[in-house]
Parts: sequence; structure tokens; C-alpha cells
Amino acid sequence: MSLQNIQNMTDREVSILTAVIEGYIENGTPISSSYLEMNCNLNVSSATIRNGMALLEEKGFLTHLHTSGGRVPTDLGYRFYVNSIKSIRSLDNVVTKDIEHELLTISNNVDELLNATALMLARV
Repeated sequence: MSLQNIQNMTDREVSILTAVIEGYIENGTPISSSYLEMNCNLNVSSATIRNGMALLEEKGFLTHLHTSGGRVPTDLGYRFYVNSIKSIRSLDNVVTKDIEHELLTISNNVDELLNATALMLARV
């Protein structure tokens, strides 16, 4: 994880990134700026959210599958999210070991790894 990218994140970018990741975990579909504007109480316009999402994409935290599509978290985005919630609440050792084991068994396929990570985060 790039320390410089994290240090350069504004509070707004952290809020947008968190909202995108939680929306993606909940819905399993790319997240649009209009979805965030309507559902996440960010108190900024859709255009401001789009600009924030574009900056997060430049920094490597988000990506998009289609030009006009919503954004999805990258591995770096998930790592940031996990590290931020880890400081809020720690998991017991049994749950941690189960998660590590499950992720290690599928770590060869990035798509499977991201899907499994999203499902596991939703359970936590």
C-alpha cells in the first residue's frame, strides 16, 4: 500500500472511498456517483462525488469496468478499508484464521479473491 497515497487523502476522499466500498459490498455492482449522492449522506453534489471518485481512481483505490460505468474498489482500496476498520474493531483469532485460510486458498484468481473478500467483509 502506498503510504504517500494514504497521506494525501482528504477526509472527503476517505468518505467517498468508504461509501463506494460499502455500497459495492452490499450490492455487488459498480457504484455510481448518483447512487452515493442518494444513499450515503455525503452532503455534496454528484459532480463533486464524481471528481472525488476520479481522484481515487488516479491514486489506485478505485477502478471502473466501462467508461460510463460506476466504480469498484481495487485491491489497494480494500486494503485501505480493511486497515481502517481493523483499528475500529479487531476480530477474534478464530475468525481471523478462517479469513486468512479462505483467502489463501483462492489467492491465485484475482476476481475470486475480490468477490470472496467482499463477501467476508459483509459477514464481519
